[in-house]
Amino acid sequence: MKAEPLGSRFRQAVVAIVLVLASSGRAAGDDWAVVNRAISPLLDRPSVTGEARMTLYAGMRVLLLDTKAAPGYAKVSYGDAIGFMRSQELLRGFLPEDRYPGPNDQPEKEFLASDRNGDGVPDFRDIVHAARDMIGLAFDDAASLRLDESGQTPDGLHAGWAHDGKDNDGDGVVDNREEDVLVCIDLLIRAVEAAGFPMTRAILDVARSQPEVFREGRGAAPIDDELLARRVRNVVAFTRVSPDFRYFPEPEVHDPTTFPRERARPGDLLFFGLTKDLGKRKFKIQHSGICVSVNPQTGLPVWIITAVVPRVQFLNLEKGYHRFTYCGHARLTPAGGQPRAAVAPEIALEPAAPPIPPPALSALSPILGHPPLAGSHATPAVAPVVFGPASVPMVAPVLPLAPFVLASPVAR
Repeated sequence: MKAEPLGSRFRQAVVAIVLVLASSGRAAGDDWAVVNRAISPLLDRPSVTGEARMTLYAGMRVLLLDTKAAPGYAKVSYGDAIGFMRSQELLRGFLPEDRYPGPNDQPEKEFLASDRNGDGVPDFRDIVHAARDMIGLAFDDAASLRLDESGQTPDGLHAGWAHDGKDNDGDGVVDNREEDVLVCIDLLIRAVEAAGFPMTRAILDVARSQPEVFREGRGAAPIDDELLARRVRNVVAFTRVSPDFRYFPEPEVHDPTTFPRERARPGDLLFFGLTKDLGKRKFKIQHSGICVSVNPQTGLPVWIITAVVPRVQFLNLEKGYHRFTYCGHARLTPAGGQPRAAVAPEIALEPAAPPIPPPALSALSPILGHPPLAGSHATPAVAPVVFGPASVPMVAPVLPLAPFVLASPVAR
């Protein structure tokens, strides 16, 4: 039997991965839209007199039930809640994480195919999608209110909220101590665990087998299983030694024109110091987030998801360096022997349809009602669609977004 040329086999493998990456973001994607305003109410009826059932935030995904429920309104669902939103506050298009890799990116095919939870979606996308579904969860700032107790999980901000009889986080119910709250590192751990890697358990395993890895294990303080994995410094220390991660330090980046040592990728775990502490002895890594999109020229993260006061938010890092200094990132490595996001070889050999040339960014401005986002560097493969009039200005616009299917958004 005649041997197949190596170049041909390589092209077939690339085609297989591209087909899978495209399909994982396409299926039933037209039923999803993304909130495109900083704050948007989910109304009980399609009217200016409608009352808010809950508050939605930029970057959240909602399921479209009826795009023409009433003039200027769409009927949507988010978790268990169903209501109406102004059409101009919804955006359909292409998620940046679902368009990765771009022409300047050269990820390993194993990275693109790794699927630890076996859901047919690559790990890096699972991480970002899980983070998106946590946007809006309350941030727990125990330190600023000094309400936490020694040896207990911090719950400072929510402890204050739970006593005022109000719905401070906009989820439709009066706050109580049992509601879900996060510190910044919780976002990363939950997102990675949603992708199929048991991060909390892995950190605690290292703490028991190699206590010297963590500062608590070197005599400064006893190892506390409840809080060990919820400290940024310990997650950084873990990713430095774990075979399931690669850690890439950066030289205190606080300028969006800087070229990093290693290009970031969607799904990377990002670590920051506070820019106000630069040059001081107390400067250290003490904040974290998840990369959503990357500047194709520099390789720096652009859009990120992070937990800050008062809630998990979608943040443009290029406009946030006055607050956060980028110190490095960690990347979940491909899973050996785990289910793969790639399709079966016999499907991979099917010829791919020729790609549709993407429109120029300048062509999108009339559709969006505003110029392309500065610093987003995104060229959507399909023009994003805004349901409402293009003349209405949008607050805190997000990146052009890609269709993606999840069984159901995280219920609040």
